[in-house]
Amino acid sequence: MNLFEITSIFYISLWIIVVVIFNLKILDDNYTILLSKFFILPNWSFFSPHPLITDYNLFYRVVDKNHSQNEYLKVEFANSNKMSHIFFNKGKRKTKFVLDTVLDLIEELKKTNKNDYKYIPYSLQYLLLLNYIISEITAENIKSVQFKICEQSYVNNSEKIIFQSFVHDV
Repeated sequence: MNLFEITSIFYISLWIIVVVIFNLKILDDNYTILLSKFFILPNWSFFSPHPLITDYNLFYRVVDKNHSQNEYLKVEFANSNKMSHIFFNKGKRKTKFVLDTVLDLIEELKKTNKNDYKYIPYSLQYLLLLNYIISEITAENIKSVQFKICEQSYVNNSEKIIFQSFVHDV
């Protein structure tokens, strides 16, 4: 082996190690911003901010015109696997849209000061999630709707509420 091959192997190995560290979120955010400054580190999170560690779930509940309130229901996404879905799967597009919007809202919450949370219902992410949930509800006689985002940890099997919306009339 010549010097070029050894150097190439070294830098590619170093890059793979840094990508794994970056994707497992081992380092503080300040370091990851520094590492990803030139966007040479891919983000292989597979729709989860912390792969194999946490997951975010979207729940909603409705209040009917008799003022009875039901339990929170998890927003489920259709997961039918057909051979034709290799080429085109419109359900995955909707799923990715909703999950990306949830993650964007969480990022917005992290950036926002606690005193400014009153402006979150006017954010684009909040309004998109509210519109999606209202459009997916098929029940009749609905007066209002509310949603929440929960973080589910697979390490200690716990669930924590990240955000809960206001109750909105439909």
